[in-house]
Amino acid sequence: MTAQGKVKHTARTARGKVKEIVGRAVGNKRMVRRGKTERVTARIRHTAENNHITMRARLSKASARISEKLNK
Repeated sequence: MTAQGKVKHTARTARGKVKEIVGRAVGNKRMVRRGKTERVTARIRHTAENNHITMRARLSKASARISEKLNK
């Protein structure tokens, strides 16, 4: 994952957590829900980006192995 992506997802997670806390303190259920939604969305995007990079690396290694076997 890129450093920029990590920072962005971490910031969104933190912003969501702040919204949740403020919403609870003020008694605003809508703000609590929005904060929770924002936090979960950031986690999902973070996980998806990690999986995408992992799969790209695995495919790269597999194609390298195949090309080695074909060139022998």
